[in-house]
Amino acid sequence: AITVEDGHSFCRIDQVKNEIINIYNIIKDFYSKMGLWNNYWVSLSVRDSKHLEKYIGSNEDWDLSEKILKDICNELDLNAKVCEGEAALYGPKLDFMFKDAIRKRNSNSNNTT
Repeated sequence: AITVEDGHSFCRIDQVKNEIINIYNIIKDFYSKMGLWNNYWVSLSVRDSKHLEKYIGSNEDWDLSEKILKDICNELDLNAKVCEGEAALYGPKLDFMFKDAIRKRNSNSNNTT
């Protein structure tokens, strides 16, 4: 069996940073209680700068969204690995990567701007 939990938070651009930090705190609290928080890494998935046609939206929106996520990574000291070309077609994202019982890496949580 599989369960997919999906949530969406709609907010103004001036609320995005705080909303993502709030969601980060929820992710941290949940995985801490599961005993998994010390075994993760963060992927900052951004556009492929050589293939901008693969993405929707304006370059200005993408630039701002990527900057917000980079700033959050720095502020929270996430040591995120920048993964060019791994963004969703609609926006950059932070993927919280965990290893499962057989040591396979999985993106268990993500935040997309």
